[in-house]
Amino acid sequence: WIEHLPSKPRVARSSRAGRAISYMLKEWFVYIVKCSDNTLYTGITNDLSSRIKAHNTGKASKYTLPRTPVALIYKEPCGSRSLALKRESEIKSYKRHQKLELLATE
Repeated sequence: WIEHLPSKPRVARSSRAGRAISYMLKEWFVYIVKCSDNTLYTGITNDLSSRIKAHNTGKASKYTLPRTPVALIYKEPCGSRSLALKRESEIKSYKRHQKLELLATE
């Protein structure tokens, strides 16, 4: 039975499946931030505070990089990443005044 033992001890690592499950269990959000030039940026995330921090340090998107600081002005829970992507697409198709009306309903 000894010859069946692995020659090197296995190091415990988080498995790809474990990361995928953790990734799927987090709640997803669509968010809108107001940039320093008064434009609006819409995105999705499963970690709002980290994402806003990333925007403000220039590590989140090319669009917001020259427009920092940004401020979170809207968030909408969506459940899954798929639903968040669909909702993001819908919101991105809105004109600015429609996005501002959406903010007023919150």
